[in-house]
Order: sequence, then C-alpha cells, then structure tokens
Amino acid sequence: MSSKDTIEIVNGYRSPEDNEFFFRQHPQSIAGVYDLLEFLKDEGYQIEFIPQWQIKSRTSNASARIESGIRIVKK
Repeated sequence: MSSKDTIEIVNGYRSPEDNEFFFRQHPQSIAGVYDLLEFLKDEGYQIEFIPQWQIKSRTSNASARIESGIRIVKK
C-alpha cells in the first residue's frame, strides 16, 4: 500500500478520501488484503474498485507506481 500523498484521483485531481486505499498490485491478489476485504463484505461494507484510469501516481519510480485502488463504503 502507498502513502496517500503519492497519488491523485483524476476526477478533478483531488486528494484521496479517508475511505480510499491504493495498492501497487490488485488487492485481491494480496493474501492478507483479500481476507480483510472478504471480512469487510461479510460485515456489511461494500468494496468499490476505482478504475485504473482515474488513478494518477505522482512518483516516477516504476516499482512504486500505483496500479489499483478501492473505496470502502458502509451499506
């Protein structure tokens, strides 16, 4: 997961909200994160995936680029 000061949301280039989280790879391919997302779903939260085209990484380091983002919303 990355620091929130290294990404922007393209929809007006805003900073991330407190319920948005960003990853260097798809979060469902990370064992602990996958389990956490499943737990949150069971507890009544909705996981929304942020389209990759809406994420702009501020870093030029290829290994630190953000590839995926999620938004967690209480149903």
